[in-house]
Amino acid sequence: MGKETVGFKLISSITRYADFAYKMKIRPRFMHNRFNSLIFAFTMYRLLYAFPILVLLFSSCTKPPEDLSKIRIYTGPVVTAHDIITTYTDSGALVVEMHAPLQTEYNDGDREFPQGILVNFYNEQHVLSSRLTARYARFDRATEIYIGTGDVVIENFLEHKKVNTEELRWNRSDKRVFTDKFVRITTPDGLLTGTGLTAAQDFSTYRILKPETQTDNSKNDIL
Repeated sequence: MGKETVGFKLISSITRYADFAYKMKIRPRFMHNRFNSLIFAFTMYRLLYAFPILVLLFSSCTKPPEDLSKIRIYTGPVVTAHDIITTYTDSGALVVEMHAPLQTEYNDGDREFPQGILVNFYNEQHVLSSRLTARYARFDRATEIYIGTGDVVIENFLEHKKVNTEELRWNRSDKRVFTDKFVRITTPDGLLTGTGLTAAQDFSTYRILKPETQTDNSKNDIL
């Protein structure tokens, strides 16, 4: 269909509507003759064609409300520190000294030590008595407990005793360590193995919860 045909049909439609509106008196007061009716009809046609365009324009510019359920809340670390040294004292005397190459802290107070920790314990004579090491560790703020994993070792330098395990929990308030994992204890008198352990943090006394083998004449002390 050519442009001339479309234009002719549009003009014919406008003319018919103007005649009908004028004869039926469906018009404002200013439409007192056929010419004014024609102008009014043409204006109405233009508004009728423009209305869908305006609707599409405003609907495309209006941004729908964002779905709050899709907003991701950041839960990562808020503080990162390198080569930290944390000390704990009792009546002014150094009792614990903890080293960590990397520490990250979260909003809830939990901490993570991705590159492991080294903890030195000092006795009442201010002598380094034992040491705890772990390849990875984290601190649970709610329970105030440190959890070390991955080749965890506690060594008592004064009594020449050592324990190896894959996971160990350290309660600093109670000054004790414990685990429910397999443990291997080496002493000057021999070797002990078993599952589960509770011990003083300096490993001066200990108890294996489920002993398996014992080639050690030393006492399995009950705490």
